[in-house]
Amino acid sequence: MERSFPSLFTPMRIRGVFFRNRLMAAPIGAWTFSPDNYIFDYALEHFRQKAVGGACAVTVGHTEVNYRESDTDRFGLYFDLRKREGTGALSEFANAVRRHGAHVSLELNYGGSPTMGSKLAGQECFAPVGYVREDGLVVHEITPEKMDEIIGQYAACARKLKLCGFDMVMIHGAHGWLPAQFAAPENTRTDEYGGCLENRLRFPVRLARAIREAVGEDMIIEYRISGCEPDKAPDLFREEVALVKALEPYIDLIHVSSGGGGGGPTAVKKPVLVL
Repeated sequence: MERSFPSLFTPMRIRGVFFRNRLMAAPIGAWTFSPDNYIFDYALEHFRQKAVGGACAVTVGHTEVNYRESDTDRFGLYFDLRKREGTGALSEFANAVRRHGAHVSLELNYGGSPTMGSKLAGQECFAPVGYVREDGLVVHEITPEKMDEIIGQYAACARKLKLCGFDMVMIHGAHGWLPAQFAAPENTRTDEYGGCLENRLRFPVRLARAIREAVGEDMIIEYRISGCEPDKAPDLFREEVALVKALEPYIDLIHVSSGGGGGGPTAVKKPVLVL
């Protein structure tokens, strides 16, 4: 009988790294780690079983590079990647997955305008374009200096993951989070980071380049994009293709997901996350 996906169970190599098949467990936010930077036993077992089940790669979902800073979106995993405490938990997690023949990855994110913030909490929020949200929260336009800071946060987190035994890292560039906000047509900045498509792709490309420089040539970088945005024009798919081509020198895999509502730089409500 002819198979619909004849290559699904065939091995492959990426950057010289052997993958036993093409089955990759997509990122899922399971509140894997505690606020004290320890791993929960149930979560460790959950991801371990994905490796036991035959996946060639297992990815922890949506983890904030700026956790406990003012712009954190408070969604996903309660874990501070840049905190010294927790290195042991990350290493334990990586070892638990890798011993069953799967590679281990983690999805890095920065919220931006859909941040689950509160005006009453005095939270600051940053996005490509400044505005005042419907709930009264002031969203500040990201300055070039703030961009450098954010990119540095991503790079530092990716470097730490590599030191803890992670083979791969994923950049969450889908679902209306910060990289997607920069790439969106609504990004009307008047500097070199907004307006035309070339300018709007500048931040995501800088981000991917910085992570590649931070982790070297022997770590696999995956970039997650929205295959479509339900509330956007279908022809935006062509811009996603342009983004992929611009990222190609620095990344190895593209993870195509569904989109979510509120994907632009001035989004008010949090996007629907499709895992």
